[in-house]
Amino acid sequence: MIDLRRLRYFLVVSDELHFGRAAVRLHIAQPPLTRQISALETELGFRLFDRSTRNVTLTSEGRHFLPYARAVLEQVDLTAAITSKLAAGSAGQLAVGYASSIALSDLFSQTIQTFCSSYPDVQLTVEEGASSTQCAQIVEGRLDIGM
Repeated sequence: MIDLRRLRYFLVVSDELHFGRAAVRLHIAQPPLTRQISALETELGFRLFDRSTRNVTLTSEGRHFLPYARAVLEQVDLTAAITSKLAAGSAGQLAVGYASSIALSDLFSQTIQTFCSSYPDVQLTVEEGASSTQCAQIVEGRLDIGM
């Protein structure tokens, strides 16, 4: 399995095309960065960079690999963000039951609109039903809230 830290290092070196500047950006020393990139190249089975004493350039394999590495790390960052939102309760699903008379209230529609704009990552399901059946639906787990 590819080490995500090494992928991040690869992206920074590919942005800088200079190991020294990349090391400064990553807040690490240059020799460990070089070793990590070499280890990633060994793991992948191809060279990512052509290095000389003056220049660092991406190999053709490195150029081809770059968008995939970027996509993996973007997906990891997105997963971390949604995980935080789920843990905080600002993402997920919410099922709300309401009695038909509540729908006539301006406050109800304003509350729903405010909730949806405040929590765009929560999938809100609103279901009309009799008050008497809402308690059973909550117990069964089909509704989270009844009004």
